[in-house]
Amino acid sequence: MTVYEFLLHAARSYSGVVNGGKTEEIRIDLTRKSIWSGRLPIMREGKLLLKSVRLENGEVCKLEGLIDFEGDAYVEIERLYAQFKRSVPNRHVRLNKGYFKALSSDALTMEELMDNMPRPEARMALDGFILLASLSGLIPWHNPKHFFWQSTDDPECIVYRDWVMMEAGDGACSEQLDGQDRAA
Repeated sequence: MTVYEFLLHAARSYSGVVNGGKTEEIRIDLTRKSIWSGRLPIMREGKLLLKSVRLENGEVCKLEGLIDFEGDAYVEIERLYAQFKRSVPNRHVRLNKGYFKALSSDALTMEELMDNMPRPEARMALDGFILLASLSGLIPWHNPKHFFWQSTDDPECIVYRDWVMMEAGDGACSEQLDGQDRAA
């Protein structure tokens, strides 16, 4: 299972991570390129630290690769953001400050409150996609001089360059920037 598949599975599971925290509370740091479960680091500075993760329900998730994705990454980010924006908040919503703004429960219809994805799961899908797709070189940065990308469909959907690009010489994302600089 890829790391992204693990994150999605973990968000749907109510079991905790052995030596970590509850799976719905896994933290993704887009700037530092890190993933933590409680005090257990899963990824730090873009480097996967574990080959497998054991859940408290006894399940072992072997981590093989970061993400499997084909297609336009920006279209996928817009889709995941729309899903996140209309997701159902949980009781810990004020504690879960994230990178993106979502609607309050008052702004959602009763049907959306009953049918839409829980906010922790939607946050994991969006943040995890951006982190792992960027580390895999799947999110091209079209203009190196811009420090953010903004969706034309929803102007509140903004992705910052430092979430996608890495410091020069630090991995796949920097090669995109280097190649674009030479081509420009």
